[in-house]
Amino acid sequence: MTGLSIMTDRQTSYVIHIAATPEKLWTVLTDEEALKACWGIIRSVWSTGAPVKEVSSTATVLWQGQVRRSEPPHHLSFTFDVAGMDEDRPTSAST
Repeated sequence: MTGLSIMTDRQTSYVIHIAATPEKLWTVLTDEEALKACWGIIRSVWSTGAPVKEVSSTATVLWQGQVRRSEPPHHLSFTFDVAGMDEDRPTSAST
């Protein structure tokens, strides 16, 4: 068949506008207590190359990844691989 293209690279991007200062948003995204209140138990030192993971209340790893880029308070990018997923590569998130 001609004229058909097959998507081999799945990538989705979202843009979210948040009414907060960069400093406040950075705190909410990187402070362990703020993360726990909003999302769950997410741990990292949030520096480039550092591991990042979310664990359950029983210490089961729910997802893990690596900080790709960290430039407080303006840019945070990390990969995440959800436990049990059969994906070939981890997903990433950026702010």
